[in-house]
Amino acid sequence: TREAPIALTVNGQTVYQGSTLTLSKGTASLTLQGVDTPVYLALKQGYKTVAQMKLNAQVLLNGSYTGAMAANLSTTGFYTLYLRTQDRTEYVFYLYVKG
Repeated sequence: TREAPIALTVNGQTVYQGSTLTLSKGTASLTLQGVDTPVYLALKQGYKTVAQMKLNAQVLLNGSYTGAMAANLSTTGFYTLYLRTQDRTEYVFYLYVKG
């Protein structure tokens, strides 16, 4: 059976897979719940597909999750967060940074 999906919070707000969370410019704190294996988490400016996230993205985590991570969201517009678990389950989350 599959385990519960991984939950992502940004600045204390839950981001749902495939949905968009609106934030203000600045440094964002990202936390994960339900992670018990190594994961890959990447951030890229723009509204991207999974394939577009595999090149030139900022890698926030590649390994075991140990605590909150920081991401600098300094430009207005969309950002894409791509999360891949060890069993190759992929999650995509979107952030919109308002000016």
